[in-house]
Amino acid sequence: MKQRVYQHILPEGAVEYFPAKVHQSSGFVESYAIKGFNIPVSAIFDEASNMETLQKLMKQ
Repeated sequence: MKQRVYQHILPEGAVEYFPAKVHQSSGFVESYAIKGFNIPVSAIFDEASNMETLQKLMKQ
């Protein structure tokens, strides 16, 4: 199974979301709304990576 995240954005003033990026399992998803916030795609699909990422976020 391919692990991908399809990211959509809602530009300011727009009424519809549109596709922005497709992230592969080895990459990171970066927020357009929260500057500097990103997580590895693996944290979405893998429980161990999820917990590791969550612990890092909680320390910030």
